[in-house]
Amino acid sequence: MRTLEIELFTSPGCPRCARLRTLVDAYAARARSGVHVCVVDVVAELDRAVELGVRATPALVVDGRLVLTGTPTPARLRSLLDERLGRSRGKRE
Repeated sequence: MRTLEIELFTSPGCPRCARLRTLVDAYAARARSGVHVCVVDVVAELDRAVELGVRATPALVVDGRLVLTGTPTPARLRSLLDERLGRSRGKRE
C-alpha cells in the first residue's frame, strides 16, 4: 500500500484551518495506515508555502502538490484523498 504524504498548511487563529485539521485527522485515523499528516504553520514555513503555491489557508498539499484550498465537505475530502491513495470509491476499510 502506498503512503499519502499530507501537508496541512494553517495559520494562527484560523477556524477553518482547525476544521480541516479535524477532517484530515479523522481520515487518517479511519485509514489506519498509509497516511502521514504534517501540520505546517504557513508563517513559520513561508518559503515552503510559496514554493508549493499556497496563497491562503487552510491549504492541503498531497505528495508535494497543492490539491485544495479552503474547507471541503467530509465527503469531498474523503473522495479526494481516496483517489490519491488509490482506493475505489465507496470502499471502506
